[in-house]
Amino acid sequence: MIPFTTRSRGGAFLALAPVALLMFAACTSGQAATPSADPSGGIVTSGPLTPPTDGAPTQPNLVTPEPVKDARKQAFTRVEAVPGKSAVRVEGTLMTGPPCNVIGRAELVETNTQVTITLWAGARPDAKCDGPQATVQYPFAIEVPLKEPLGERAVIDGAL
Repeated sequence: MIPFTTRSRGGAFLALAPVALLMFAACTSGQAATPSADPSGGIVTSGPLTPPTDGAPTQPNLVTPEPVKDARKQAFTRVEAVPGKSAVRVEGTLMTGPPCNVIGRAELVETNTQVTITLWAGARPDAKCDGPQATVQYPFAIEVPLKEPLGERAVIDGAL
């Protein structure tokens, strides 16, 4: 048997050193874990609203009914009386948003005890909405005039 000498152990170490360096380089070649100089923090946004910088929720886009094709009922998520007016502010979210999804009209049925509001949404008549559409949430608000102030009457969503 040939004795193991220091020289042969050093040679084995030197032979493995490039492999160890390659492995070390592969483990550390990813992105550094330091904060980015990008002020957006890596957030990518699109749409009509600027993303909030102070953590506050985005405000809905105030919309006006416009002509649409293929109208369908659109649910809403919030309603409140407009102070000093015989009107309510109705808020909701459209999927996709303009021009392929806009509010077309608001139908209203008023009684002494309740107000039923049915929103209708669809694509603008000249919109090219064939093929896949980006799924984005488009928050909207619309002011719906009433015959009398809302008072204590309940509001019913006619789309549900």
